[in-house]
Amino acid sequence: MSPSGEAGTRAYPCPPGGAAGERPAGGLLTLPPVGGQHDGITAIVDGVQAQFPGFVFTQVGEADAHHRQVRFRWGLGPEGAEPLVIGFDVLVLDESGRIQDVRGFLDKVPA
Repeated sequence: MSPSGEAGTRAYPCPPGGAAGERPAGGLLTLPPVGGQHDGITAIVDGVQAQFPGFVFTQVGEADAHHRQVRFRWGLGPEGAEPLVIGFDVLVLDESGRIQDVRGFLDKVPA
């Protein structure tokens, strides 16, 4: 994977309370309802983990990148178990490898 792809998957989703150095600064997240920059990304992840205690985000498969676009699949479920929710995100990075845009898609959601 390219360095930009590695930067993207390290940047989002970030662990709750993760150090600011673990994710590039200055990116824009446009997912409602939080919006904003990387604090918005952290708020989304923290909100999901508060709503589903004991669930963790995991990477599903390998990420791939093309120029400044990164696509990766993720899962959400109990630690050590198959994810109950699976989705994928597409990141667009700026020239410095910072997140400019995030588009998220859900592939598997419990009924």
